Amino acid sequence: MTPRCEGFQRDGWEILAQCVPQALNMAGVPCPRRARDPGNIGDKCSGWRRGHVGPVERQHLYRLARPWSEGDRADAPQRVRPGLRRLLDSAADVPAYIVGRNTDVLAWNRLAAALITDFGALPPAQRNLARLVFLDEGMRSLYADWPEKTRDVAAYLRLDAGRHPEDPETAALLDELSAASPEFRQAWAEHQLKDKTHGRYVYRHPVVGELDLGFETLRLPDDPDQALMAHTVEEGSPSQTALRLLASWAEETRPVT
Repeated sequence: MTPRCEGFQRDGWEILAQCVPQALNMAGVPCPRRARDPGNIGDKCSGWRRGHVGPVERQHLYRLARPWSEGDRADAPQRVRPGLRRLLDSAADVPAYIVGRNTDVLAWNRLAAALITDFGALPPAQRNLARLVFLDEGMRSLYADWPEKTRDVAAYLRLDAGRHPEDPETAALLDELSAASPEFRQAWAEHQLKDKTHGRYVYRHPVVGELDLGFETLRLPDDPDQALMAHTVEEGSPSQTALRLLASWAEETRPVT
C-alpha cells in the first residue's frame, strides 16, 4: 500500500518551527532561547536578517510557529468577485486565471483555457493545477520542462498549505497525489518552498507550437488565498505571433450560444 503523504503533517519546516533554537543553531544560524516565542522568531534570530533564510521561508515559519485560531480555518467556499471575472475577460490578448487555495483554478479567460486546458469542460473538483500537472498526461507534453514545472507546483503547494494547516481538502489532495504520482512524492520530499511571483514557462502547444511566455502574479490584498496569474509575451517575438494565432483559434472554436 502506498504510504500516506505526511509531509504536511510532520513537515521538516513544521518541526523547525517547533524547535527553532536547536534547529537553527545546527544550521549555523545563531538564535537565543527566547526565540521559542513564535512572536519573536524572526526578530530574535539575527542570522535570518543576514539572508540565511529567505523571506518566503521566513514567512512560512512564522505561520507554522504561531498559535492557530478558528479564523485560520479554510471552511468558507472560494468565490471570485464579479469584477475580477470581468477583468479576466477584458484581458483578451493574454492568458490569465485566478488560483485559490490548494491551487484550485477559480476563474480564467478564454486564452488561458486555450493555452492550458478547457477548465470549463472539467468537473469543478478537477480544476486544480497540482492535480492536472501531476496526473494529466497531456501536461507532460504541454510544458517543455515538465519536471521543473512539477517541482514549482509542489513547492508552491507546500507554501500554500501552510496558510491553512487544518484544511481537510489539503490533506485529501496530498493523499491523492502521493498515492497516484511518484513524481509528486519525489518533489514533495525535497521540502522546497516557492511563491509564484513572476517567471517564465515554455509551452509546446499542439495547435500553435512553442510559446515562450513570462508570467506575473498579483495576490489580492483582501483575499491572500487568491492570486491572479497573467502571462506576458515579448513584443515582436515568435511567441507573440503564436499567441495571436492561439487567440484566433480560440475564437474560431468558441461554442456558438
